Amino acid sequence: MSARAPRARRAAAALLLASLAVAAVALGRLGASQAQPPPDDLEPIEEPVEEPIEEPGEEPEAVEASPHVVELPVVEVESSTHGEPQQVIVGTYVHNVEAIDLETNSYRVSLELWMKWRGPIDPTRSFRLTNVLEESSLSIRPAYPHPVDVEGYEYQRFHIEGRFFHKFWLGTFPLDWQRVTVELEDTQYPTDVLTYVPDQTSSGVDEVVRLPGWRIVETTTDATVAQRGSDYGMGSASPGDRFARYELSLRIERPVSFYLFRIIPPILITLACCLLVFLLRPSYVDARVGTPIAGLLTAVFLQLTFTAGLPNVGMMLLLDHVFNLTYGVIFVVALSCIMTSKSVDEIEELREAERGAETVAERARLHARVTLLDRRMHAINRRTMLALPAVYLVGVVAITIAVRGAYVFEMFAR
Repeated sequence: MSARAPRARRAAAALLLASLAVAAVALGRLGASQAQPPPDDLEPIEEPVEEPIEEPGEEPEAVEASPHVVELPVVEVESSTHGEPQQVIVGTYVHNVEAIDLETNSYRVSLELWMKWRGPIDPTRSFRLTNVLEESSLSIRPAYPHPVDVEGYEYQRFHIEGRFFHKFWLGTFPLDWQRVTVELEDTQYPTDVLTYVPDQTSSGVDEVVRLPGWRIVETTTDATVAQRGSDYGMGSASPGDRFARYELSLRIERPVSFYLFRIIPPILITLACCLLVFLLRPSYVDARVGTPIAGLLTAVFLQLTFTAGLPNVGMMLLLDHVFNLTYGVIFVVALSCIMTSKSVDEIEELREAERGAETVAERARLHARVTLLDRRMHAINRRTMLALPAVYLVGVVAITIAVRGAYVFEMFAR
């Protein structure tokens, strides 16, 4: 083993030296091939060739652009202000809307977007979608490799799929209506150079589009102006602060049946169970007091369940006002039961005193007091049982109209 080790080390060293020699030869050949001029154009170099110096009156030779550099169209903004801006007809057609998430203010849309124009500017190179939620999942596929001629217009169409966002207003939940929008704007040319015109004729929504739990009420397309509050560090080189903007908007609303047949019935059943305590005898104090407390806990659970899918916003919802009224009614029921229990205790004390009374006059006075308290107790129970349901129903209708307005009657009419 001791004799083999030096031989192995010598073999490894020889192999390393051979590798270095091969690499040196390869580098030398590479350097020689780069330094050697083409044999057909130049003689063997004896002196270093000086770079030609441009004369003051000469123009530099044109340099071929690199294939990796993207050349954007250049438009003289100042000269365009003396003429009409180039108009771009923009249209959209929605194929599908799904996955509406109120907690993240987002939804998924699949649509067709097309542009038609006449002029030197290609608007398909400078637009961007401004309300995209996830850039990684956005898909924009052009229908043609290059714009095509359609009735004298340059035309290009894109199939777009992605997740977008729009701030939802939840103050009127569960009678709320929302807007599902897709917004785009030009990023390079101000409005005195390029403007958008909505294609009202061909834009729309596919008739097969369905939104579970929602109803599409209206579809609008609008071309506006995007006002930017910054020049993004470009200073005097900035093209401007007003750019063309296009918006597709779908107005959706919840059907009123969601409110009437899913939200209200559990609340009414809970209140009915609380009001049934007035049918029990006043002497059943434990049952009369425990029932409103159980109803209160049930109402809290229902509110948490109905608002579980909503974001934690700092505002009062229509549903919150309804539940606050529910809590108030349950509190009145519990207060009435407590007052009744006190009357029951007082009546028992008076009856004990009546049985121990020494005179007929004293016994008659105590008996009259017992009769008065018993009548008052039953009157309170009867009035409370009849008045609370009416007050609650009137309160719910008043809250709904106050928060949602006359639109409630329009929904009933549809």
